[in-house]
Amino acid sequence: MVQIATSIEQSNKLLELGLSSESADMCWALPCAIADKVENIPPQLYVEPYCSADIAPAWSLSRLESMLPCGITIDNQSYLFSKWNRLDKSWKAAYHLDDNEYISFTGDSFEVIYNMIVWLLENDYPLSL
Repeated sequence: MVQIATSIEQSNKLLELGLSSESADMCWALPCAIADKVENIPPQLYVEPYCSADIAPAWSLSRLESMLPCGITIDNQSYLFSKWNRLDKSWKAAYHLDDNEYISFTGDSFEVIYNMIVWLLENDYPLSL
């Protein structure tokens, strides 16, 4: 199955790193109509805040991609962001200067963008909010 938004665990990691829940475009919540009547119902993903029983905010792939800065500066060098599909059908995302990569991640499309956001937050780079 293709991942379309952060899992609850990934969302909690982003919150722990200081990303505001207000920047999320989705949420994990219990269906309001049955949340108080059925025990052990798993949370479901909603496109926008659904009710007061939110469990966690969630960020879609498109929202995460929109938060990536086009470039970052390291030691007075500007590194540009790129994401591309590789021949083995995996994705690669990197900040690079010409052919020199500073940081890169390889995996599925969602994974590389999520990991890049985490790296940026862990290293105190501002996101494009």
